[in-house]
Amino acid sequence: MACVFWKILDKIENQYLSLGILQSWVYFCFICIIDYSVSNETFAGVWSGEGCSVTNEGANLTNSTTCSCDHLTNFAVLMQLDTNAVPIPKADEKALTILSILGGSLSILCLTLMLVIYALFGMYKTERGMVHTNLCVALLISQLVFLTGIDAVSDTTGCRVAAVLLHYFLLASFSWMLVEGALLVVSAKFVFHRRLRPWKLMLPGWGVPAVVVAITFAVAAEDYGSKEKCWLIGQTTWAFIAPVIFVVAVNLIFLIFVLESLVKLKIVKSRTEFDKIRVVVRALLIVLPLMGYTWLFGLGVNAADGVNLIFYYLFVILNSSQGVLVFFLYCLNTEEVKQAFGRFRRRFKRRVNPQMSFDLMMSTSSNGVEKDTEKDADKDARKNCATIE
Repeated sequence: MACVFWKILDKIENQYLSLGILQSWVYFCFICIIDYSVSNETFAGVWSGEGCSVTNEGANLTNSTTCSCDHLTNFAVLMQLDTNAVPIPKADEKALTILSILGGSLSILCLTLMLVIYALFGMYKTERGMVHTNLCVALLISQLVFLTGIDAVSDTTGCRVAAVLLHYFLLASFSWMLVEGALLVVSAKFVFHRRLRPWKLMLPGWGVPAVVVAITFAVAAEDYGSKEKCWLIGQTTWAFIAPVIFVVAVNLIFLIFVLESLVKLKIVKSRTEFDKIRVVVRALLIVLPLMGYTWLFGLGVNAADGVNLIFYYLFVILNSSQGVLVFFLYCLNTEEVKQAFGRFRRRFKRRVNPQMSFDLMMSTSSNGVEKDTEKDADKDARKNCATIE
């Protein structure tokens, strides 16, 4: 975004400005621009002020002019390689931006609730719970940085910091997705396996992304942030896309192994073919948010014009709302959370209606007494029968 001081000459005596004599006054106009593009037909440069407006216009040369722009950025820019590609229609760009904001905001809310629930119920203490917790933290921070920092292009240093943080926490998310896949394979192959020490999981989860970001920054620090977005630019984007492809490919291998182990189970073998397919599909839907498969749609945004728009929508919808899927599948759908909410509901009912709780307790105790009486009577009868015999 830039603010341009533009002189409009009403009448010019000569076409050469250096020799021209002005016959009329000069108008001073202040306009706001956001993008510069070159026409393919005339090869002339054109500044575009679409989406920008002047909020405070300077009266003369000594005063400044304030611009306000609603720059649109959607989640799919993270996988975009060609910055000079033909832009998508403005209506679609606006729709994708709205979807990115809604999906990201819901993900932030759901991931925050998930962390609170895991902390209250102590679910982070288990091996799988600890991995889920770290994945939630990485996804939560990456969503926060994206929504608050992807468009912070006015400050060069701040934009670069936002790009580095976004790169790191997104890579950390994929590192924890890879840990999720590896842990799933271990659980499928070894029902009773020795629990790994936390540092052995933390090292690949948080350490490897730090190494990748440090190397990338040392080699191409100037490629962190641009005038359009606070993200990797040019071929440096491969420092993110390449790890994504690697993690998804390895997790696909893990998934094949897990599904093969699942089908070989005796309880699954005895079922019909339809039931087997249903089990496999259900397993796929459950592990989908954790393994990063939906990020493959991001490669489609670099496809030919017209085709890529479909991938834009698929990618934005599925990945901006990844936190929502993780929350419902790995928090609300777990037995620990269901049992905990059941206990909370019973306690709440007892506090609201103590008389009902007392009646329930008395009926339970009376039923227990009756059962004990019946058991004593049965024992006496058996003794009597034995005596008669």
